[in-house]
Amino acid sequence: MSQTNKVLFTISCLLVVISLFIAIQISYSVPQFETLFKNFDAKLPKNTIHVLEYHYLGLISPLLAFFASIYFIKSKLDQASKNIVYALSVITFIITISWQAYAVEAMYTPIIQMETK
Repeated sequence: MSQTNKVLFTISCLLVVISLFIAIQISYSVPQFETLFKNFDAKLPKNTIHVLEYHYLGLISPLLAFFASIYFIKSKLDQASKNIVYALSVITFIITISWQAYAVEAMYTPIIQMETK
């Protein structure tokens, strides 16, 4: 493996691990927010309800990238396939960060609204 491929592979693995970690954290914390909202009998916006119902969907992209990385490690791929895996890791990271921003906004909006009342 060339030096460039080693650097790209290391960066892509780090992005996948960070994405997976963030997605797991979101999936773990969202049910706790649900309990909080039920205890306060809060009226929830639609985006909050969607995040509460479908919080596990944020794990799909990081898990796909994780398994692609494992496949990449175990097999000898040509350069085009390696580039696809690198691009997949970057796309996964962007999707995960976007999902995190959306989930944070959806979870904290009702709390801020309750605070202002």
